Amino acid sequence: MHGSRWKLRRPTESARGWASALLLIALFSALVAVNRLLCVNAFQDTAFWPANGALVVAMLILPARRCVPVLALCLSINVVLDL
Repeated sequence: MHGSRWKLRRPTESARGWASALLLIALFSALVAVNRLLCVNAFQDTAFWPANGALVVAMLILPARRCVPVLALCLSINVVLDL
């Protein structure tokens, strides 16, 4: 056999662009705003898991070159809303 003629029938991952990244940032911002501003108990505790779910999704579906800016921007949004 001269070489491998095996080819993929379709790409293993669909291309995820900046639109997916911006959607995850918007989702994170909305969840942080709702959790930090509206869902507070008597001790001023808030839930952070729903918003961090968007970060987990970003790390799982975005390439590294898009994931790092998304994480940095979400961190800055989290800090600004925490003030």
